[in-house]
Amino acid sequence: MTAVIGDGVVFTVEIGFSTTSGSNQVPLGGALTDIVWTDVTSYVRDVSTTRGRNSELDEFSTGSAQVTLSSRDRRFDSEYAAGPYFGRLTPGRPIRIRAQYGAGATTNLFFGFVDSWEQQYVYPADSVAVVSASDAFKIFNLLNLPSYWDYQIGQDAPFNWFKLSEGAGVSLALDTQKAVTGLSWVTTGGVSSVSESAPSLLVNVPDTAAKFDGTRGLVFYPRLTKADTIPATYRRTLELWISTETTADGTYGIAKVDTGEIVIGVGMVVSGGVGTIKIWRGTISSPNLVGIFTSTVVVNDGEPHHITVPLYGAFEAPAVLPKVDDVNTSSVSGATWVDDYSGPDTFGLPMNQLSSDNFASPFVGIIDEIVLHKKTLTAAENTAHYQTGLGIFAAGETTSARITKLLTMARWMSDGSSLTTGNSTVQGINSTNKTLLAALKECEAAEQGRLFIDRDGKARFISRQSINTVSTYNTSQRIYGDSGSELPYTDLQFEYNDRLITNRVTVSRVNGGSFSSDDVVSQGQYFIRASNVSNLITNNDRFSQDLSVAQVSTYKDPSLRINSMTVNARGLPASLYPAVIGDEIGTRVTVKRRPQNVGTVISKELLLEGISHNITPDSWETVYSFSPVPVDYFVLDSATFGVLDVNLLGY
Repeated sequence: MTAVIGDGVVFTVEIGFSTTSGSNQVPLGGALTDIVWTDVTSYVRDVSTTRGRNSELDEFSTGSAQVTLSSRDRRFDSEYAAGPYFGRLTPGRPIRIRAQYGAGATTNLFFGFVDSWEQQYVYPADSVAVVSASDAFKIFNLLNLPSYWDYQIGQDAPFNWFKLSEGAGVSLALDTQKAVTGLSWVTTGGVSSVSESAPSLLVNVPDTAAKFDGTRGLVFYPRLTKADTIPATYRRTLELWISTETTADGTYGIAKVDTGEIVIGVGMVVSGGVGTIKIWRGTISSPNLVGIFTSTVVVNDGEPHHITVPLYGAFEAPAVLPKVDDVNTSSVSGATWVDDYSGPDTFGLPMNQLSSDNFASPFVGIIDEIVLHKKTLTAAENTAHYQTGLGIFAAGETTSARITKLLTMARWMSDGSSLTTGNSTVQGINSTNKTLLAALKECEAAEQGRLFIDRDGKARFISRQSINTVSTYNTSQRIYGDSGSELPYTDLQFEYNDRLITNRVTVSRVNGGSFSSDDVVSQGQYFIRASNVSNLITNNDRFSQDLSVAQVSTYKDPSLRINSMTVNARGLPASLYPAVIGDEIGTRVTVKRRPQNVGTVISKELLLEGISHNITPDSWETVYSFSPVPVDYFVLDSATFGVLDVNLLGY
């Protein structure tokens, strides 16, 4: 059911009590279109919504809404078992508030998720439920992101994954993916031992690694065997990270993959103090070495190093070579790899099973993140894993591409974003110990654009240059004023003071420089007024320099600002309803005024930054907040932005 309020506006409030799959919640990993809506409009008494921010220098806050519902029959009382929605009046339910005027489209005014169902009982005959809701920013702040390494490896679905983060003094290691048998720490002589922790070798991974001091190793039996009915065509890959400073000449065992007949050995050979990786394939019944792969990458420098070894079927030549730090090894002799995979496998222990080329000494150093994949890593996957461990994966991608990655990691709705292409590029991804909201706001700051939850519940991203290229943002959509031919407002709030004056701006980025710009003329007039923009995740210092210049140029002098404008749509349907129903944050509008008809008309083009609605059966008041349209700029060698207007370089 919908309700027709004054002036013929069709007004709707709906709550999502289920999804198309029949569940009572809207799961992450689904879609906004999965929601099945229940219309509660006939019980609505009043509605208020607030979205956006007060000015362009403020953060976009979490949008909110409040709906008062009549509950005389207790239908919105969570304790009333006979109510039609009993058991579903819980926080987290989707809610949307919609309006339509004339032949226009039905448009959301707000889309969010219920925070509370507050019961208010007015003795003796009245009862209401006040429903409070927040937009998706609140949910984003509740979603803790995994480290990107954990996310990436988890997406690959390995059959064994030993993070080696059990802590010191533990006798049994943990497998993230599957249970294994006999997974234990042992001495080099095979006697039971315990683990010793070391800091993680991977950037942005907060857990620990395992220290191998020459007295202990790790042994286990993996679960991927012929008994698991895994087809022989399945490929396998061993992946791990190491770090060592051992310089004594010798051979050191790192990893052994044992099939019962075929054995793959990974070890370090130190000669003349220089340590490199050797990988061989041998047989056990007749201890012959039938294939050798060697690397030239020096690995005994105390730094993290990444090793991947493809494990193929018994009668296949490897199509992908083992790699050290994403660099292919060279083949000394041809080799085939593993058919069955039954174990035991060992790490950090000596290997003395062959007639030659054994790794005679235990490994001394750190081993981290042992992963056994049931596939061959592609070259792109190998590179991504290596770069992720070093903290440089996806460095140089656009802010919009990063936002897409973050939303995917958090399993946000597949149709839950609307993004323009970003103009800034960012550093390698770091999601450790961050909420989705915090990571998204880093992208917004790096772009100096706009990121908010739009009226449809989507994460909306407006890049800084789209303000000059998209018609909604670069061309005025409405003219408000105080003459009969313009959309009428009832109140304008102005600001002309020193609050936003900035004549010294310092901008810095993560792992980068710090740059300051000053305007000495402004400082002579208004004293030094400093501001700081710090911890940007942009990937070059040039952006920091340009941003500091741009902000000083924009805010060195005071300006008369229209902070807010109030309009009352009720009674003026032909003109105002399409505006208050249709306009979204970022829309460019024109506001004109003629103070007491003295002097000429004052006209300003502004961008909407915030929208609030207060709707009752008798009134509809909308309040807008604004920011000035950004100053024009030019970009050298750009056909689009190459117009010389002012001495401000685009960034």
